[in-house]
Parts: sequence; C-alpha cells; structure tokens
Amino acid sequence: DRWKSFDLVLPSLALSLLSALGVDPVLERTIGAFYRGHSRVFKMRSVYGDEFKPSNGAIQGDASALLMVNALYSVWRRALLQAAPQVQAFVFGDDTKVVAHDLPPEQFKAAWDLTVEFDRDVGQVPNHAKTVVASSRPLAATKRLAKSLHPSLAAAKSAKSLGFVHRFDRARVAGHQAT
Repeated sequence: DRWKSFDLVLPSLALSLLSALGVDPVLERTIGAFYRGHSRVFKMRSVYGDEFKPSNGAIQGDASALLMVNALYSVWRRALLQAAPQVQAFVFGDDTKVVAHDLPPEQFKAAWDLTVEFDRDVGQVPNHAKTVVASSRPLAATKRLAKSLHPSLAAAKSAKSLGFVHRFDRARVAGHQAT
C-alpha cells in the first residue's frame, strides 16, 4: 500500500504510460478530458470551500483510476523483473508484492531500493507502517533484513494480502509487500 496513492497519482504521467502501453487513443482522450475538466470542492461538516482544479489525484471508485494506477505499477513490475529476473512481482492497484526464492539479502535490498526509487520518481510515498517483510529464514534474520530496508518495517513468517495469507515457513522464500 502506498500512502494516499490515488491522491498522489499524476494523471498526465499515467495517461502517457497508458498511451505507451497501447491503450486505445479514444479511451486515453476520454480519461484525459475527464481529469482535465473536473473540479473538486473541499467540504468540512456542512461548509463547502471554493471549487478548484487539482493537478494530481485519481478519483477512487472511478474505473479509470485503477487503470492509471495499474499502468504505473506495471512499469515498476517490468523494471523490477529486468533488474532481478529471479523475483516474482505482483500488482493490484497500489498493493505490490515481491517474492524471491533463495535470494541473498543484498539482492533483495537492491529490489527494495528499485521500488523506493520508482515510487519517488512517480510521486508515490510508501506506507512503511503497512509493509511486511516475510521470510522462511529465522525470524531474527528476517528482522535484520527488514530493518536494513527501513527502520519501521515489520518482520513476520506470513503476510496478508487481499484476504489471503501468504506463509513463508515451508520454503526458502523472502517477500515484501505493502498491503
């Protein structure tokens, strides 16, 4: 999970990616027109502020918002698989997972660093409080790996994602996910 992921999406970047990925130009123009033309209003209790046009942010619940976020993270997935072909990367919206069998900690850290760099480059902010490093290795070793990635990351023998529990206590597997 990313912190306020949909709010931080840059529609112009996401639309450029959709175009590069081969989305029908009519769909791209329609989504672009919607995001260029819509406005928002800040509301607190029963008081409404002035109308404004946001420069970023995808509207949660809008199908095109999920398409834009998935376009962003499909680029991350491709870059990660090019840099570390031995990992598996999974994406659903801003929920990403990296799974690696018998990957040395320094290579796993390189995959993590690529993810952090990607998030920074596209304006996203990782939510470390919801990120778990899970491994079949002893918990102490998993904790050391988690802390080497970021001081606030948790270590575990399992991780939940979209209601599914991924267990890492049977095979030599390390994974990080933001849920």
